Amino acid sequence: MWTPHVTLARRVPRSRLAEMLEVLDAHPAPTTLTCTRLRWWDPVTGEIDELTRSAGPTQNV
Repeated sequence: MWTPHVTLARRVPRSRLAEMLEVLDAHPAPTTLTCTRLRWWDPVTGEIDELTRSAGPTQNV
């Protein structure tokens, strides 16, 4: 079964996970979120297909 979700960060080492959660907790939650791309991951084949991407700028923090 697939559950819709939002990935906040990829490939965060477990050793830094607590630090990342503290940083997120220290800031107020945004009132809006912007989706910059939509991807489909096939767990059987391990393939990732990008379904769409926004034309606007993205910000990596």
